[in-house]
Amino acid sequence: MPLIDLRKTSGSPGSFSSDSEVILSDGSDTLVSATAEKGVLDTGGESGSSGILRKSSLRELSLNNFRNYHSLDFEFSAPITVIIGQNGRGKTNLIEAIYLTSLSKSWRTKDQNLIGEGGQGYKVQADWVEHKISVEYHPDTRKVIKRSGIEIKPGQLVGLSPLVLFEPSSLNLFIMGPSYRRGYLDQTLCQISSHYLVKLNKYNKVMRQRNQALKQQLSQDLIFAYNLQLVEYGWFIYEQRTRLIDYYNQNLSHWYQEISGQKEDIAIDYLSNLGSDPDQYLLNLEKSFSKDIVRQSTSIGIHHDDILVKIDDQEVRDYASRGESRTVVLAMKQVELIYIEEVLGKNAILLLDDVVSELDYLRRKQLVAMLGKQQSIITTTEAISDLPDSSTVFSL
Repeated sequence: MPLIDLRKTSGSPGSFSSDSEVILSDGSDTLVSATAEKGVLDTGGESGSSGILRKSSLRELSLNNFRNYHSLDFEFSAPITVIIGQNGRGKTNLIEAIYLTSLSKSWRTKDQNLIGEGGQGYKVQADWVEHKISVEYHPDTRKVIKRSGIEIKPGQLVGLSPLVLFEPSSLNLFIMGPSYRRGYLDQTLCQISSHYLVKLNKYNKVMRQRNQALKQQLSQDLIFAYNLQLVEYGWFIYEQRTRLIDYYNQNLSHWYQEISGQKEDIAIDYLSNLGSDPDQYLLNLEKSFSKDIVRQSTSIGIHHDDILVKIDDQEVRDYASRGESRTVVLAMKQVELIYIEEVLGKNAILLLDDVVSELDYLRRKQLVAMLGKQQSIITTTEAISDLPDSSTVFSL
């Protein structure tokens, strides 16, 4: 497999003109556009019902004034691309740029922090096999996203270039609070369903309106209208999340055992206070009025839901070692890949950012054996053994 030295391509940033921040989904009042209006899981496009997977591979990435890159053109010609470099060389910045062209935002920071030193904005362009996506940002105007030269809204990225990311903070799934775990589920579902994205944004907007009404001490009759909307949007979100959890529970143990070589079973419980059906959900909202008006917030709803991940009936967050936790997340990412592929009918790409080196030899070997079923882009500080001959290794 070839080893290519990229150190000459990175440099100090210059400047150029760009445009503004628009967020795919952050629970804000802004509702993004979507083509889907009906269906339990409407992707707003083709689904995987034909059984034929369409390729969604990345061919080239171009960066201008992005992070530590003044100008860079990076070609992905192999199914597996490994980028080796010491910390601080910009490995994660490449992964971040790819992520940006799929989901319209960084998972790490705000757009203004992505501009290279001394620059006035940034531009990232990804040449995917089906289309080109460009993202330009300038802090004085707005972010501009284009698909093959035509400007689109962030919500129109849904399903175009799906990906699955595993990076060090992914282990926060077992450390952070419930909102982090809800966000993990929501991100997966928002990638495959514009309908879900719209419902989630609408739910968050109505919940804030209800909370404001509670602060204003409005009557229970007036707040009832908000309750009806919360049930409409919330129950839909609940159903999609629990169906995703059901899919995890059908497949997660298999992939955990494949990676770890162990026989433990993995299960995920979905915890919710909605009730058994939409009518019970509405009744619970009505019963909570007295408590809610004192607290000035909504105590019943999908914004309080959580998941509990267990190995052989023991909670991962309390009993699992760091290696076991990492393996659980890797298995979850593998299931996520398959789920996205089944729903959208196209391959998602796998991004592994600086996580392979912390696996023990057996787990690393098992993970490498799984690669190649989809395009995989891996960053690491050290060489990875047993890579397929079709892999390309770059040095930063």
